[in-house]
Amino acid sequence: MSTVQMLVAQKMALERRIEQARQEEVERQRRLEAERLAVQQAEIAQIRMSLQNLMKKYNLTEDQLLRGQEEIFKIKKTKLNEVPGKGLSLQEMRMFYAKMQ
Repeated sequence: MSTVQMLVAQKMALERRIEQARQEEVERQRRLEAERLAVQQAEIAQIRMSLQNLMKKYNLTEDQLLRGQEEIFKIKKTKLNEVPGKGLSLQEMRMFYAKMQ
């Protein structure tokens, strides 16, 4: 085998190794991405389960959980709570405070 033929054979062998290394790297990146996605999906599933447990425990809807505490406990406007004391007669207030004592 001449020197030129030997160099050409070595060049082809190196090119095959480089291509094989590229394919292995692509496969490695795919595996890493798949593992990362699996971890994310597991975290999402765990969070969903926690939310469902909270919803059952406190009898809340998903919307109430996502809006937060302020919305859940917000006092709705009614005729009686628009103005403090308005709507209650003096007699009703006296009876209320008498029952408290």
